[in-house]
Amino acid sequence: MKYRFYLVVLFCFIMFSQVKGQEYYDTICWVWVNDPQYYAIEGDRFSDISDLNSLFIQKNVSYYEQAYPYAKTPDLLKIHEIRCATGANIDTVINCLENRFDNTFYNFSKIEITNEYFMDYDPVDQMWVDHANTWLWHLKKIQADLAWNITQGDTAVKQPFWILL
Repeated sequence: MKYRFYLVVLFCFIMFSQVKGQEYYDTICWVWVNDPQYYAIEGDRFSDISDLNSLFIQKNVSYYEQAYPYAKTPDLLKIHEIRCATGANIDTVINCLENRFDNTFYNFSKIEITNEYFMDYDPVDQMWVDHANTWLWHLKKIQADLAWNITQGDTAVKQPFWILL
């Protein structure tokens, strides 16, 4: 009976240890925007500039937002994130932005992400569960819980399972 229990626990551990944590996009680009008129806006349009909106629609851009909307540093407010829909090419978007809008968009930083499985870590933190919307509101505002998926330690360190029991 004892070994069945360990076998079930081992099975559950293996089954749930690798979970697809989030939806991925093929390409993401961060860009600095010089002119505040070209900043992202809320609503069904990307910005107040119709030429930019039509370019993004034509190039199959699915997301255009400020990367740090709550930043107090003016330079950080300039950084925007552009995501293309699956199958679109971010390189054509970058080329069009550089050619059509002189010196408005600069410091392009392209990030390619592949579809990989990784362990989505969510610690059992009762303080977070109980107080995320009350006196820990500031941590929720900056999305501190997303850091749990980034800093998990080194996966090269292996711990035998039976030692954990």
